[in-house]
Amino acid sequence: LSFGARIGERLREAGHAAEVEAQDEQLHRPGGASVTLVLASRQAKVDRAFAERFPRVQTKRVSSSSGAGHLLGRAAADRSALGGRGVGGGGPALPPG
Repeated sequence: LSFGARIGERLREAGHAAEVEAQDEQLHRPGGASVTLVLASRQAKVDRAFAERFPRVQTKRVSSSSGAGHLLGRAAADRSALGGRGVGGGGPALPPG
């Protein structure tokens, strides 16, 4: 539970940072579509595609009582790559098979 919650937090943080960066870029190169309008249009497309693909998705409440599990889940989420640079190639590749 905490793994998924933390991944969600990280994705929201990354999304906000990308939006701020895009708005800053727009200030330096005006004339294009508004970042807010572009993001709203993309979000609407994503929402429609999601609803078509997963028509029966429902929100559920869940609970957890393991404090250690909560901390370990958050720590694992913080170590997870979310589309940035992957693991460096510092070691030898594994042999095939």
